Amino acid sequence: MKHLKSIMAAIALALAVAIPISITTGCQTTTQQKLSVNTITTTHQVVDAALDSYLDMVIGGKLATNGVPAVMTSYGLYQVAYNNALVIVLGNTNAPAPISLTDAATSFTTTVTFAKKGSL
Repeated sequence: MKHLKSIMAAIALALAVAIPISITTGCQTTTQQKLSVNTITTTHQVVDAALDSYLDMVIGGKLATNGVPAVMTSYGLYQVAYNNALVIVLGNTNAPAPISLTDAATSFTTTVTFAKKGSL
């Protein structure tokens, strides 16, 4: 549970800092593109860490397998948002990181939280 709280704190910090900066940057140049790619990459690393933590607990027998289908479905939806975000940002140097990525990451981590509590 402590590990999940630290992951959630990392997600909150990464998103609270990176998303507003990427959206409100006045002059959007290739620096904007790099900032957006960094935001997307950081979000992806945090989501993958949450998945790894969850699956480690399932494999270790600390959690039942009941929540695995919901977690993996949510992760799949996140992956679609992640890939779309990369296409948008890499194809347009003025594009900020899409909010849909943040929404998908938040939805995924919420699903993992409920799965770890046995609520799925």
